Amino acid sequence: MRTGYVRPTVAALLPGSGSDHHFVAAVFAGPLAALGIRLLEPPPVRDLGELDAWLSSLRREHGAGLLTGGISAGAHLAARWAAT
Repeated sequence: MRTGYVRPTVAALLPGSGSDHHFVAAVFAGPLAALGIRLLEPPPVRDLGELDAWLSSLRREHGAGLLTGGISAGAHLAARWAAT
């Protein structure tokens, strides 16, 4: 194992503008489970502030074991959040 590497235990993946949480689960749940990573679905949110709060709570709970990503616009949002 590499020094400083923490294996992700959970993944918060965000759908894009043309997809939803069902699509994200259909595409990623199986491969993530095969790696021992649990897929977390974002709750319905009214604005980006609520999404940021959800992701921040996951970061506090899971720390470096949190993998973030997404599809299309969701990937951009996840990358922007992870970089802050």
